[in-house]
Amino acid sequence: MDWCHIDVSEELSRYVATERGMGAQSLRRDRDLARARLLRIDRAGRTLGRYVATELWLELGRYLTTEQDGR
Repeated sequence: MDWCHIDVSEELSRYVATERGMGAQSLRRDRDLARARLLRIDRAGRTLGRYVATELWLELGRYLTTEQDGR
């Protein structure tokens, strides 16, 4: 599954998507990917090209994206 990190700029009120590198996998990344798979498409907030930004930890202002299904 392709995925990228979303940075949120409160001052500019916009999302910035940056594709993550294919470096060494960490336990945290594996946990994040597992959580992203559990999110339903109806929780999507923004569509960014082929990625859908889904809110993962609102209180921390962190977002994770999952690749949009082609259906």
